[in-house]
Amino acid sequence: MIAHHPPGDLATLYYDTITGGRRLNTDYLHICDGGPSLALAVADGDGDHADAAQVAQITAQIAAAVASSTGVPVEGLRAARTYVEQRNMLAPAGREGVSTATVVAINRHRGVSLAWAGDTAVWGITPRGEVVALTEPCCPPRSTPCHVARQHAGLLPHSRTVGIEQFRRLVVATSGMAVHLRPQPGDDTPAADRIGTLAGTHEDGGYALAQLLWLAERSADPGNATVAVIDLLDHHRATTTTTIAATTREDCLR
Repeated sequence: MIAHHPPGDLATLYYDTITGGRRLNTDYLHICDGGPSLALAVADGDGDHADAAQVAQITAQIAAAVASSTGVPVEGLRAARTYVEQRNMLAPAGREGVSTATVVAINRHRGVSLAWAGDTAVWGITPRGEVVALTEPCCPPRSTPCHVARQHAGLLPHSRTVGIEQFRRLVVATSGMAVHLRPQPGDDTPAADRIGTLAGTHEDGGYALAQLLWLAERSADPGNATVAVIDLLDHHRATTTTTIAATTREDCLR
């Protein structure tokens, strides 16, 4: 687990990834905090091969950099789309890469801006502990997610902005994590309730992250899973003056 404390005193980010049963980890997370906005991009390459991993990496890097400098995640994904299309056009047959991606940009004045193409999900946890799904994984009536270079419906990419005061914590998770949060056979607990139990009740964002990844790791068929827990510091400063300590996944298992 990595705990990142970017300048600007906006948020603390905790993130980690697991390969699971895959040969490669084709998820990629990139943070850019050098611009007016703090930006995080999470890309989920489609497949278990190097081309998917490469496209995911460059998608996340480009999208986060553009979103940080402009404060507009949509522009980040549009820039990434241009790269992916050019890269795949020049790639040998069978070496094309596909990736979904979600970008979060946080700015104290503009709020929390989101843009996504695909099923990397974002949930917001309110100061009262309520869990709100902030992204939609598919483009109805389609049952499969779009990706960075292909949109099923609407503008490319999907986007929304919410007030920074509405949430104390954000959870970003690739599909390899989100699949374990959906209702399971014999357990119809909604995803929002699972998120609330695992990540909404702990003041320590590192512990919340560890709980989520532990769920993915102990599944019967783990795949790539990447999770970021973003604590929006204004709410935490309002409720506590103690320093939030990072917690490792191993601590949850003790």
